[in-house]
Amino acid sequence: MIAVGAEYVNETEEDISRKLGYQLPITPVQSVAEVLGYFGSAVDRVYFSHDRPSSLCNKCDLMAIFSVRKGR
Repeated sequence: MIAVGAEYVNETEEDISRKLGYQLPITPVQSVAEVLGYFGSAVDRVYFSHDRPSSLCNKCDLMAIFSVRKGR
């Protein structure tokens, strides 16, 4: 079982880097589907998923709890 959470911010990577004063090492996560995509075909069952709302939000949380297939 894996739980992953991230914060979505409705700003460009450049705007965020400028505010922080340094370059972000990665591109900010946009959706739960993107998070699950990093695990590819290893994702077995998604038990919980909380994505950003369909309406515009400036800052919201993303989360997924899922299991992965065991390698054989």
